[in-house]
Amino acid sequence: MMRAFVAQQNVQRFEDLLLTENDPGKRDVLLRLLLEEEDAIGRTYANLDRTERQMNKNEAFIARQWALVQELSADGRDGVGIAREVLDNLMRTQALYAQYRQMLLRELKGCGLQSGETSFKI
Repeated sequence: MMRAFVAQQNVQRFEDLLLTENDPGKRDVLLRLLLEEEDAIGRTYANLDRTERQMNKNEAFIARQWALVQELSADGRDGVGIAREVLDNLMRTQALYAQYRQMLLRELKGCGLQSGETSFKI
């Protein structure tokens, strides 16, 4: 129980860091750590729900960042490159969440778990 709590806290921290990290090497490490913590939580409908909530949150971030890139570009202001990098990071992270969500759906369906049932670990 305590390990799952710690894993959930770590997942949140790694998700937050991934939203703004531009260094490819650091992003790779964060993604590896994130996946390890996700595996520690297990494949559950609660995890699927959390993933979908994070994806919804990311969509809002992407929309705001897209608007910022458009505004900076239209005004010819500095920082467009950095704003685009952040947007690219957000979009890559969202794509990874979409892949993870699909994997969760396949595995939950494959093991026959219904919403509210216990999890399984791979």
